[in-house]
Amino acid sequence: ASQGAFNDSIDRTIFVGNDGTVTGSDGLPLDVSSADSWAVSHILNAYQQGLITSRTGSNFKNKITRLQFAELAVNLIEKATGTTLPTGSQSFSDTQDPVASKAVAAGITGGTSESTFSPDSNITREQISVMLKKVVDYVDAAKGTSTLINTSTTLNSAYTDAAQVSSWASDSMALMTNNGLMSGTSATTLSPANNTTIQEAHTLILALYNKLAAN
Repeated sequence: ASQGAFNDSIDRTIFVGNDGTVTGSDGLPLDVSSADSWAVSHILNAYQQGLITSRTGSNFKNKITRLQFAELAVNLIEKATGTTLPTGSQSFSDTQDPVASKAVAAGITGGTSESTFSPDSNITREQISVMLKKVVDYVDAAKGTSTLINTSTTLNSAYTDAAQVSSWASDSMALMTNNGLMSGTSATTLSPANNTTIQEAHTLILALYNKLAAN
């Protein structure tokens, strides 16, 4: 850039995908301009570990959908076990995406009905805790490990909204929080029915990956 006596230049690296979209810039392999500052290091670390999928590599402040989180969970299992999950026989009327079939076949999640997966619905924190617990169970069974050292299924009494956690999610949410794999939305709240952003999901997936890799 130059103007009168002023002259300066800055080098920038732009990463462009096969479809022509910009996938990274400013010397980074991923465009993190849409992320909050606190999340950038987590996102880049997750990227380096291969934990970020094609549909979760942008719009980091957006609420994550069921299909997006299922894809992160399936990918995490495959990274942690070094295997490729089989595509099951389950079919849905609202998605033909193999990720949904893989997730159901592996027992990570089910459909929202016998014929629907609701791929574009936002997922809640308590639903995520159940899926993460099932990821742990799958990986531990495959590797013969015991990842969750704290086996208490009692929610910390510091959480004043613990009674709002659905009965089907209570054990999983307790195990995730008691083992430091999920934190509250504050020191005293779990907010089980709240949705989760893509950047928050990457932080959770990275924390669990590191825990699984340590076994």
